[in-house]
Amino acid sequence: MKKLAICVAIGSFGLLCVHAQTIDRARSINPVSPSFGILVGTGVGLTYYQPVGRQFSVQAGASFMPFHTKIVGAYGEYETRSRVNAQIHNVHLLLGWMPFHGTGNFMRHFTINAGAAYLLRAEGSIGTHLNEPYYYGDIRVPQSMIGEVNTTVNWEQSVAPYFGIGLTNVRIDDRFGFNVGVGGYYLPSPSVSMKGTKLLAHNEANGPIIERNIKNYRLLPQIQLGVNYRLRML
Repeated sequence: MKKLAICVAIGSFGLLCVHAQTIDRARSINPVSPSFGILVGTGVGLTYYQPVGRQFSVQAGASFMPFHTKIVGAYGEYETRSRVNAQIHNVHLLLGWMPFHGTGNFMRHFTINAGAAYLLRAEGSIGTHLNEPYYYGDIRVPQSMIGEVNTTVNWEQSVAPYFGIGLTNVRIDDRFGFNVGVGGYYLPSPSVSMKGTKLLAHNEANGPIIERNIKNYRLLPQIQLGVNYRLRML
């Protein structure tokens, strides 16, 4: 019985030593490895991850977000249809902090990101036309004579701050990992211009009104999922 107790004590001490070594190793190694990754979600992008010290990382990359859709709305009492096209492309540099880097589970990859993006292109265009017949009295006016209104929203080339959280470089195997990120860019106030054709000409005066209405809608949400390839095995 005494020998059994001694064996249990020795075994327990050994397990504690192994556990302590695992924790010490986790605390001494940055959860992020030098790696390249592909991101998809709110846009498509390429990025590079570089560890800094034990609990920081730098993420540098580029993102491209083409967006196209159609919207049914109203102009007065008439139904309209709009074609919406947007292009928001950027290069970005983010600093990541991993506050739980010393833990032994996936939470060591939890990252708080902050940085900025330079907007290479950030603009949208909306082409709007009537989606139903238009009558002038009893006379039906054909669509070909009505025309359309074209609206352009432009953020120009500028810098947009970023803040977000995510999981960075969560290991899949010795070479591959995955990333999840949620955050947003704070865009500058846009400029708006309008131009109408045919019967819808002379709508330019509505441009400043729309510009004032959307000047406070400046947060661009970002949701990204990605896979990265480690350049160096841990």
